Amino acid sequence: MYELEKAKKNTKKFKQIFQLTTTIALLLTLIGNGNIAMVLASAPAAGSADTMWNTIADFVGTWVFRLGGVTVFVGGIMFFMGWRSEDAEARGRGVATMISGGGVMALAGLVGIFFGTTGGTPPAP
Repeated sequence: MYELEKAKKNTKKFKQIFQLTTTIALLLTLIGNGNIAMVLASAPAAGSADTMWNTIADFVGTWVFRLGGVTVFVGGIMFFMGWRSEDAEARGRGVATMISGGGVMALAGLVGIFFGTTGGTPPAP
């Protein structure tokens, strides 16, 4: 019984640390690359609001796609951590997280339909 409680406690700590690390990495990526400033600084001349709208839609679509990819990756880690500890519930959560990340990636491909632009294409390798 003690081993099970210890394993649950360690898993909870691992999840909290992983979520914090992932959040910090995402924020540093957004800020460090200057992508937000780039989108705002690339504002076109007055009268071309469509160009600015397309730029913002492309930016949102690209980052939503990347966020979905990170979610799939995190779900995979959750799945295999559940496999290691022989925890069926953790494996189920991992698979559900991977599926939701794939759904987010699919929605990112539809940004053009939502915003009326050509945005949301996956980033080039």
